[in-house]
Amino acid sequence: DSDIDCNILDVAGHYNAAASLIQSDAERLELTRVNLRASRRAKRSAAFVAARDYLRSGMEVMISDLWEQEPTLAYELFKERGELEYLNGEFNNAQAFVLEAIEKVEDVFRQCELYRMLIVQYTLLADYNQAINTARDGLALFGVQLHTVNYETWSEEEFATISAALNLSFINI
Repeated sequence: DSDIDCNILDVAGHYNAAASLIQSDAERLELTRVNLRASRRAKRSAAFVAARDYLRSGMEVMISDLWEQEPTLAYELFKERGELEYLNGEFNNAQAFVLEAIEKVEDVFRQCELYRMLIVQYTLLADYNQAINTARDGLALFGVQLHTVNYETWSEEEFATISAALNLSFINI
């Protein structure tokens, strides 16, 4: 395994070149796993395009009932793909993979991790309302209800209050 890890990018490249010859589900699963490992290796080197491409290759040959047969592998693939699509500027694709994983994964803590990913992505895109709505959905998994407020209006009011306070303290100095 450690020899394969050292050469995982080469191994994945050779497997992918022969992907059309794969016939069995066991071989498809192995190719999917190899591509996931290669993707993670490329991501650690900040080669985000290559990392995404390895995942694409692995997901092109994955078995159709992966979520039923290998739910942990499916979760890892979709989570990684959501992150890598985001890192490559494909925000809609990122969202689609994460939302599909949220829908299919049964573990509430894994769903929570996926919601966290979306919250971070929306926040970095300065889509704060969507980040808050996503947080609300994630908290609901645990029975926590976040009050519904027009956050845009609220934030404008808070900004005005802070600005006024800063102006007053500025004048007092």
